[in-house]
Amino acid sequence: KEAEIPDDEVPVKWVKKPVKTAPSWLARALRNPAKHKRTVDVYKYQEQEQIETLGEIVFLNQAPSADNDSLSVFRNSSATFIDVLNNDSDPDNDTLTITDVSQPANGTVVNNGTSLTYTPTTGFIGVDTFEYTVDDGNGDQATAQVAITVENNPPVANDDFATATGSQPLVIDVISNDVDSDGTILTVKSVTQGQNGSVTNNEDGTVTYVANENYVGTDSFTYILSDADGAESSATVNITVNSDNEAPIAVDDVYGVNLNGSVDFNPLENDSDPDGDTITIESINTAGLRGVVTTNADGSLYYQASFLFTGTDSFTYTITDGNGGSSTATVNMCVADYNCL
Repeated sequence: KEAEIPDDEVPVKWVKKPVKTAPSWLARALRNPAKHKRTVDVYKYQEQEQIETLGEIVFLNQAPSADNDSLSVFRNSSATFIDVLNNDSDPDNDTLTITDVSQPANGTVVNNGTSLTYTPTTGFIGVDTFEYTVDDGNGDQATAQVAITVENNPPVANDDFATATGSQPLVIDVISNDVDSDGTILTVKSVTQGQNGSVTNNEDGTVTYVANENYVGTDSFTYILSDADGAESSATVNITVNSDNEAPIAVDDVYGVNLNGSVDFNPLENDSDPDGDTITIESINTAGLRGVVTTNADGSLYYQASFLFTGTDSFTYTITDGNGGSSTATVNMCVADYNCL
């Protein structure tokens, strides 16, 4: 048997007559040694002493190459597929399999034979590592390391929409529709200013917006949301600024009533609202009233005079515009006393 011979050099001296090309078995082996490794061919060669003998050419297996891998996953993520063999190779084109895997300190790894799956430990953030070994099926192996960066999941900040009335301060709970998959506490890190109003970070998850004096229209600003681990996200707050609400105007009323009589009336007929808001009767104060006042189904009022009472009977009522504005007026009932009309 001959000593080990390099793949690209076979010093053979053929006994036969010289030929232009090498024998087919040698040509095939040299062109594609991967398909002929560990095969034995018998040949004749002539040593210097001109003694004919037999020898063997043995093509040896070459070890595979395993390269390190790195990737990133999010905290508390489910099992992540890792194709570690993608950057590994074998010079003989052997099929590689994963035969051994070490377990990382902050997660678990499952060996699927030709791939791996990694699951981080709940709550872990940082770098986790493990090693794996590949085998070419012909006795040779190689080992590489996998480094996994487990990152914090950033929070999700969602846009907000709000309506302000004039320059009245408007408090907006901007984080009420924001979420963090890790369940950490969210805070408003910073805010920008609106083009037509000022914004204040209240440090409690809310911001206060105040429109510029006499401004009516739309405005917007952004805020940066941060979780307990420092991950950030941003969103836009869109503001519609309406004009300042003006209070409705309630006007005093006078009605005539016969002795022991009654009357239906609507005190809103001469009342109004500068903003065109719908006005309604919010309350009635009948303190000191001699007669009785009740509300009809259609919202109007009914007055019944006290028995044999004559003179002026009065009460007050308050109207509202539904936007915080209100006003009060007096109703005078002239009972059998037409001089008060």
